[in-house]
Amino acid sequence: MSEPQSKTSPPSSGDTSSNPPQGEPDIQVLHLECPRHGVFEAYGRTAGAGMPIAQACPRCCDERYHDDETRRREARRQHAEQQMRSRRMREIVAAAEIPARFRDDSLENFNATNAGQRLVHGVCCAYAKTWPEQLQKGGGLLMTGQPGTGKTHLACAIAHAVMANHMSTVKYGTVSSLSRGIRATYGARSEKSESEAMADLVRPDLLIIDEVGAQSGSSHEMQLLFEVIDSRYRELKPTILISNLNAKQLEEFIGQRAMDRFSECGPVLAFDWASHRSSQEGMA
Repeated sequence: MSEPQSKTSPPSSGDTSSNPPQGEPDIQVLHLECPRHGVFEAYGRTAGAGMPIAQACPRCCDERYHDDETRRREARRQHAEQQMRSRRMREIVAAAEIPARFRDDSLENFNATNAGQRLVHGVCCAYAKTWPEQLQKGGGLLMTGQPGTGKTHLACAIAHAVMANHMSTVKYGTVSSLSRGIRATYGARSEKSESEAMADLVRPDLLIIDEVGAQSGSSHEMQLLFEVIDSRYRELKPTILISNLNAKQLEEFIGQRAMDRFSECGPVLAFDWASHRSSQEGMA
């Protein structure tokens, strides 16, 4: 004959999951109701007044756990995405090679005090605001005027805006620096060919060419400049040209073919006021 089961021994196979733990006479199966999932069973004690101790609905607990885990996964995803974006932004800014003097220039801190300045500032703001459209059609800008009138400030401000808001790639350079980069490929130890160096100037979403006409360029430099403008024109890549010459002088310098290509892509902005270099740092 089998021995009687003690009160402290594990439940026998005949016990059900709804049976309360043995040895606890004041523990019983409670039938509680969840507003969302209906009646559920739980172990609980009853107080003297017969009020059961509250128990959480297991399905609600399970849903909260999964909701919390989903939020944790989403937070981890957003954190990883932000880190990747920050890393990519640092790479884009470094590749742009914008001079340190113009790294803090923005559309917001441009000091527009007269009608002409407000006009060119408005055009540049509109250009940056409609960047996706400019990028699609290869829209450009031609900035002309004396040194110290804010041309480079606004060009670099546009560059900062399109990098920050659209993660677009930018390349800044003067005619002489870009020409030097291409000429450097002619050496026997160069790791790049001339065509690869030219491709580096066509690839960025936005190319800013500064100091056009600052010195008399050689026929080779003029040919390279035309090839860059023409290649970007054909590939619908936006370009900003900056020159101390007026529009007529600039056409004589870069040639009618290059001027025609460029004029088709965007307006000529005349910075026809006195230099503010002495009173506003960063204007050029």
